[in-house]
Amino acid sequence: MLRRKAQATALSGHDELVSVRDGHLARPPSAALLDLSFDEVAPGRVVLGFGPTRRFADGDIIPAGVLAGVAECAMRTAVRTTVLASTDVSVSSLSIDHPHPVPVDSGRLHCEGELVDGQLARATITDDAGRIVLRAEATCRVVPARFDDSVREPGAHEAA
Repeated sequence: MLRRKAQATALSGHDELVSVRDGHLARPPSAALLDLSFDEVAPGRVVLGFGPTRRFADGDIIPAGVLAGVAECAMRTAVRTTVLASTDVSVSSLSIDHPHPVPVDSGRLHCEGELVDGQLARATITDDAGRIVLRAEATCRVVPARFDDSVREPGAHEAA
């Protein structure tokens, strides 16, 4: 997500993610990597879309780790809707239940992430038929941004 200087107007995470959903801002890098769409954004809740493809699989089944990454992104994003846009969210504990394999040609999946209480978030991935293919629960940690007055260019941290 975009980082802002301390003197900039405080943008809420919800407002920033609505702008992502509406195409006014780029998706966060993790969502772009997984090619996730922001289908719904509400305070404490998001629905992300995911298209399983061979790009994510070694064989005909999408690995549970890829689906866990989708669920983690949904849970972190749900938490981000409740804090300032400049705030990061990390996961300190993650558990998943993966009752059904997902074939690469299974069609679009939907991942609902929600903030349950305090630091607890949950996500459910369903297929178009409404069948649950993965459930996840995470303890999330809110990490306030560190502001400085310098402008950071993408990749500037790599220069040495």
